[in-house]
Amino acid sequence: MKQKILNVALLGMSEKNVSTFAYFIRKQANELLKLSTASIADVFIVDFDNPAGVKLWQEHCAKTASPAIVLAMENPNKAKTIWVKKPVVSNDLQKAFLRLISLYNSPASEVEAETQPAPTAKVEQLVAEKPPIKAVETPASKTNKGKAGYQRSFSDEFSPNLTLSKDEIAECCGIRNDMQPSDKDFDKQVMFTEDKTLLHSLKQAIKLAKDKQMVVYIEGLPLAFAVLPEGDKVFVDLNNRHLRHLCVMPMQVMPQLKAVRVNPLDYNSTFSVPVKHMPSTEQVLWQMALWAARGRLIKPLTATGKMRLRYWPNFTRWQITPYALQIAALWTRYDLSPMDVAQTLKIPQRYVFAVASAAQTVDNVEFKAESQDAIKVDWKPKNSLFANILRSLKIA
Repeated sequence: MKQKILNVALLGMSEKNVSTFAYFIRKQANELLKLSTASIADVFIVDFDNPAGVKLWQEHCAKTASPAIVLAMENPNKAKTIWVKKPVVSNDLQKAFLRLISLYNSPASEVEAETQPAPTAKVEQLVAEKPPIKAVETPASKTNKGKAGYQRSFSDEFSPNLTLSKDEIAECCGIRNDMQPSDKDFDKQVMFTEDKTLLHSLKQAIKLAKDKQMVVYIEGLPLAFAVLPEGDKVFVDLNNRHLRHLCVMPMQVMPQLKAVRVNPLDYNSTFSVPVKHMPSTEQVLWQMALWAARGRLIKPLTATGKMRLRYWPNFTRWQITPYALQIAALWTRYDLSPMDVAQTLKIPQRYVFAVASAAQTVDNVEFKAESQDAIKVDWKPKNSLFANILRSLKIA
């Protein structure tokens, strides 16, 4: 039996968050939910850390006993609600959608505060009948298929990370299993070209900004994107979900670049963020390369070609992916191919390829000539001071 698509209203959210949640619902739950106004909504999603959201929940949900997902740092323990802890993770939200449908269809006698993470029998039945949401498959949950290679699960014990969830690791490094260069689809699965991507447009915009000494806007996108003169600062919100999706997709129509002369004294009135708080060009290139490559090698890199890093990546500013510190430590000391690094560290290739592609994008790769002599690598994993600091900050 086909499930009824419920009307859902978003309460107490900023315009930016409304746009983000609306996009997520359209992409991940369009067969379960559709956006509507509060007056005709069957269910609700409420920002409970916003006093306006609590007031709207009391007006539209509490009085009518309508089910709601509440987003909050602490559990408000309200009847007929499903709590999703902030910061919101996509997998938690997807599970909450299913529980919300179950709660809506539950008899009134079964209504109580929904705060436990375990799904109810009705949710399990719904999943069995039709899986409406395709959850993001993460490196930790990915099952081995064929030649799995070194598929050790990601652990903060080996690679301290301050910001990435398991879903975000998959967005930066992909979920591909290890392959061998002799495999039939190796080049198709592993190699990546930046042509027809937003990353390519950004590189063009940086060059144009330097040549013209003007602000260059990347137009035709659902977000503000501009490169300042000298090409050292970029006005863009790296937390914007649209940006992540745009980096992944091949561009059918490439964005237009528009050079505009702006007086530096007018930057504060032109841009909503002070220049000193804007991300650097290298930080944006590094991050966008991770999203675009998703654990693949960006050309002209090759899986077996020897290379090394010219300098230590600025990990105090740039995104740290799993094992990035160990990878960088090895590549700043030895001339090794990406395959060599993965085998030496005994980690999935995708983590090595991600760092290699990001480093190539910020011009931090030096190619080395092939040598007949085998390189002896004296490598023992050890906890660096920087790694210990990152781990301590994460645990604190």
